[in-house]
Amino acid sequence: MRSIDGAGNYSGVTKYLFNVRPSPEPDAPGDVTGDEVPDVYTINPDGNLTLYAKTLGSDRLHFSMPAAYTTTDGSKPVEDGYWTGALITHNGDWLPGDGIQDLVARMSDGNLYVYPGDGYGGFDVGTRRKVLMPANAPAPASLSQILSVGDATGDGRPDLLATSGTGLWAFTGYTGVSFSTATQLSGDDWTQRDLVQVGDLRGGAALDLVFRTDTTGRLFLRAGKVSGNGTDLSSFATQTASEGGIDTLYGSSRLALGRDAHRHRQPRRLRRRGRRRVALKSDGNAVIYPGSRTAALSSTTMFNIINSGVGTSWTGYTAVG
Repeated sequence: MRSIDGAGNYSGVTKYLFNVRPSPEPDAPGDVTGDEVPDVYTINPDGNLTLYAKTLGSDRLHFSMPAAYTTTDGSKPVEDGYWTGALITHNGDWLPGDGIQDLVARMSDGNLYVYPGDGYGGFDVGTRRKVLMPANAPAPASLSQILSVGDATGDGRPDLLATSGTGLWAFTGYTGVSFSTATQLSGDDWTQRDLVQVGDLRGGAALDLVFRTDTTGRLFLRAGKVSGNGTDLSSFATQTASEGGIDTLYGSSRLALGRDAHRHRQPRRLRRRGRRRVALKSDGNAVIYPGSRTAALSSTTMFNIINSGVGTSWTGYTAVG
């Protein structure tokens, strides 16, 4: 905010931070601020969870807010390092069915948790709930990537994809902070692949999977098959199991998704608004690749949301989710 006097002189700019009342409507996928534009969570070098509220358009992310607090002894931010080593993903209402976007996190203690959203983009860590896994599921400590994919199967409940070792796993049948089914989508070796996004990328009834391969740095689209009211997640197991039986090139060679960032095994996600994909680069910059149902991603259309050249950088950030 700034003021102007009668002579036309402007004052300096003063920033005011405040929360607005949450919308009575359910949050859009990935949106925690109520403007229907997906927002971005990161873990910074101090091990803190931060929220970057994205506005519509190609403007950069100028400001972040602490996104985690505790009310155990009054309301205060969590200590530095709480989120160090965590994997994070947000897309869906996981708890308690209030229409607010929640956070799923594999924490450094090796457990998987749901952090209920407070409607203002933050999370009271004291309200987290440990997710119970089926007996055949891999240990949460072994998970190297997690990706919340919304209700992919059509049962009205959120689903989760994850990698463990060389395998890709689907966790479905969610209720009461537990999954009833863990399915290894066997066939491919996922050691050198990044999960990027599951979404409707072809305009069909089924969702599709986008992944990045380390060996070439390219993105591929694997088309899903319809099953009942949703998607048959087993169609993501191999390209021969997919709709059409072949993976489609979705991004040109060596798209700047950041090999250094990949070492943290955190997926670069497609932001649902306009099929945009956020990429953390190894130089600390972050960019968005606008997507399309009719064209592959291209570096010619990307734009910066974090730019070290103008004083902002995500160097040392370990997760984007």
